[in-house]
Amino acid sequence: MAATWAASAPDPGDYVPAPAGANVLAIYAQRQSADKVYEGGDKVAGNLGLRLDVSVARYMHYFELGGRPADIELILPFGRQRVSSADYRESGIGNLIAGATWWPMSDEASG
Repeated sequence: MAATWAASAPDPGDYVPAPAGANVLAIYAQRQSADKVYEGGDKVAGNLGLRLDVSVARYMHYFELGGRPADIELILPFGRQRVSSADYRESGIGNLIAGATWWPMSDEASG
């Protein structure tokens, strides 16, 4: 098994099926930060120190169903927030999501 690292936002290509029997673990991560707050065009706060780290772990197992590609997947969101001006920190894990995809009109030759 080879490990591959990538940093990008989810892409429609995420729903191109992998070969039957493949297992994929994808981790999506995004960081946002802000120091200034505006209301009605006027600056109301500075040095806010807001930092948001939001991530999703997604496990996919591919197989065939009725001769067509399919997968089952588990998705787990997690994140943390910090507002240094208010000495506030929060982190947590979201609800585990189970899903499935079936490609009844898949054409591997043309993609």
